[in-house]
Amino acid sequence: MPDFDAHITEIADWFAAPRFAGLTRLYTARDVAEQRGSIPVDYTVARLAAEAFFPRLRQLFAERRAITTFGPYSPGQAVTMKRLGIEALYLGGWATSAKGDAQEDPGADLASYPLGRVADEAAPIVRALLAADKNQRFAWARLTPEQRAATPQVDYRPFIIADADTGHGGDAHVRNLIRRFVEAGVPGYHIEDQKPGVKKCGHQGGKVLSPTDEQIKRLSAARLQLDIMGVPGLIVARTDAEAATFLDGRGDERDQPFILGATRRDLPSYKAGYLALLARLAARGLSEVRGQLLFALSARELAAADAWLERVGLAAVIDTAAQDYRAGKFAGLDGLLEQLDTRYAEVWQVQAGLKTFGEAVAELIAFRASEGDDCPWTVAEWLAFARRASHYEARERARELGIRIIWDCELPKTPEGYYQIQAGIEFAIARSLAAAPFADLLWMETKTADLADARHFAEAIHADFPDKLLAYNLSPSFNWDTTGMSDEDMRRFPDELGRLGYVFNFITYGGHQIDGLAAEEFAGALLQDGMLALARLQRKLRLLESPYRTPQTLVGGPRLDGALM
Repeated sequence: MPDFDAHITEIADWFAAPRFAGLTRLYTARDVAEQRGSIPVDYTVARLAAEAFFPRLRQLFAERRAITTFGPYSPGQAVTMKRLGIEALYLGGWATSAKGDAQEDPGADLASYPLGRVADEAAPIVRALLAADKNQRFAWARLTPEQRAATPQVDYRPFIIADADTGHGGDAHVRNLIRRFVEAGVPGYHIEDQKPGVKKCGHQGGKVLSPTDEQIKRLSAARLQLDIMGVPGLIVARTDAEAATFLDGRGDERDQPFILGATRRDLPSYKAGYLALLARLAARGLSEVRGQLLFALSARELAAADAWLERVGLAAVIDTAAQDYRAGKFAGLDGLLEQLDTRYAEVWQVQAGLKTFGEAVAELIAFRASEGDDCPWTVAEWLAFARRASHYEARERARELGIRIIWDCELPKTPEGYYQIQAGIEFAIARSLAAAPFADLLWMETKTADLADARHFAEAIHADFPDKLLAYNLSPSFNWDTTGMSDEDMRRFPDELGRLGYVFNFITYGGHQIDGLAAEEFAGALLQDGMLALARLQRKLRLLESPYRTPQTLVGGPRLDGALM
C-alpha cells in the first residue's frame, strides 16, 4: 500500500479518468482513501466485467445500436443466452420475488425480501457463466492448433445489470447492497426513485416517489461504494415519475413544479375527508373497516368532514355502497374500498380545483388576457418558465406580475402524508436530468411501450446531456398486442430504440415467462404422450445442435474428469 497522500493522488487520478467524464461526485478522493484498508482487495470478476461492459455500451451508443436482452430465470438460461450471442443480461427483483427461496415465499414485486436477496440470486448466475467459460477453455485446450483457430469462443463475461430496487433504505443500506453485488461479480445496478418500504412494481398504481435529492444521495452512495472497492461499475438511475401518484416530501425544488395544490379552501383536507369516509362505513355496520383507527382526527374535524360528504353527495354514495356490501353485491372489502376511493378522489380533486402552481397562475394569465388586460407574459411563456421553477421563484415571479392566488399543497396530502403530484413524461425528464450527473445510464419506467414517448424522453435528455446512455424496459407486464404496433413494428422496436440512444433494452422477467411456457408444454405432453414427450424434446435439441443434447458435457463432466488423480 502506498503512503496515504500518494494513495489519495491515485484515487484522484481514478476520478479524472475518461471513464467517469461528465459524472459528479459528492465526496473527495480523501473520503474514499479513508474507507479503504491497508490490505489490498481486488474484486476481479466485477471489475473486469465493468471495465469491458461500459466501453461496449459507449460503442453501441456511437453506432446507434443496442443490446436487447431479458432476465434469465435460472443459471442455465443465462449460459444459453450468452452462448447464443446475447451480450448482456438483466437480473430483476420481479423474477426474484416470483421465485422465492429457502427463506422467502414466492410473491409480488414489492422488494420485501432481504437486502441482499437479488445479489444472492446473481451469485449462481455468475458462477454458472464462469463454469461455462472453464468448460469451454478445457475443450479448446484439447484441440489441435488448427481446430483452435477454427473454433469461435463464446464471451461468458458476466455483463449484468441487476435490480437494486430503492437501495432498501439510506446510504448505509445502498452501500451494503452494492458491496454484495460486487462480491457476487455483478458490474451494473439500477436504483429507482420510489420510497423504500412502499415500493411497487413499475406497472402498478399508487407509486410513491422519494424527493429528487434522496435519489441523488442513493446514486452517490452507490458510486462511493464502487470507488472504495476499485470497481468502475455501471449505475442506472431509474425514475417512476411517468406514472407515479404521490411524492414523499416537497423539499426539493426540482419536484415542486409538479406538486398539486388546492385552489379552494372551503373543504376538508383530503386526509380528513377520507377518514370520514372510512368512519362512515364503520358506522354503517362495516366493522372490518378500521383504517381510520390509525389516526387521531378530532371529533370536530371528523364531523366537519362528514358534513362536507353530505353536501357534495358522497355520503349517499357511501351509504348505498355499504348497503350493497352487506347484501353481498361486492366480492370483498377491497372491491368496495377501491370503488369508493376512486369516487372520493375524483370528487375531492374537482371540488379543490387541484392543479400545479404553474397551471393556477396560467389560468389567471389567460383570464386577464381574455379581459383585455396587458400582461408581459403569455400563457406559453409562463408555463415554460414554471416547468423548471421552484415554488419560491414561481411565487416571486407571479408577485411581480401582480398575481396572487390561493394555492395550498398541504390540503391534498394523503393520510400517510404524501403529496399529490402531476405525473408524466415531463416529470420523468426533470428527475432524470437531475440524476444524470450521478449515473451512467438513465431509465424512465413507462406504463406501456410507446416509441413516440421514448423519442420525446431521449431528445429531452440529450438536449442537456448529449452523450448520456439510456435504458428501456421491454416489459412482459405490457400486453404487446394492445400497444397498437404491427408485427413489423414490434420486430423493429429494439432497433428504433437503439437509434435514439437506448443501448440496454431488456425484457425484465422474460426468463420467467419462457420457463412457464416450457413447463406448460412439456407437462401437458408428458401427461398425454408419456415418454414420447421426452423423445420429441430430445429430437428438437438434436436439430438445434444444442449442448443440452449431451447434458453431462454441458455441466462440465469431461473437465472435472480431467482433474482426477
